[in-house]
Amino acid sequence: MTKRTEPTIIDRSEEELQELLQRAQRRLDQEDFEVFQAIVKSYQYLTDELGKKRVAVRRLQKLLFGARTEKTDAILDEATDGPSSGSADSDASAESTEPTGSETEPPKRGKGHGRNGADAYHGAEQVPVSHPSLEAGDDCPECG
Repeated sequence: MTKRTEPTIIDRSEEELQELLQRAQRRLDQEDFEVFQAIVKSYQYLTDELGKKRVAVRRLQKLLFGARTEKTDAILDEATDGPSSGSADSDASAESTEPTGSETEPPKRGKGHGRNGADAYHGAEQVPVSHPSLEAGDDCPECG
């Protein structure tokens, strides 16, 4: 395995890159040229994006690696061989067979609202931990 080194950043104009692609097209077979052309255009796009004042790292990660599609709920449900409660298929089937309304299920809250309850951890052993002066539901003594 070879050690990676810092890449050399080249600064070429649009015309220079087009000339490079034309020379490469004459020397490479079609399949190799298409790969080379995609690499050059990707490099050009990334350098243009990085040259902008406000570029988000998350946006570049999404461009380079694609969107994250694997959800924790789906992975945990697969591990326990249970139905996936967070998958699009189960949500779509539940919506098509059950009436919508407040009596069927509460509305789903957005990401980052609260912690996971004990029932979210399938197969986990529950260990009661007592506190000498606090009970469940008491206000935090530090916060008031």
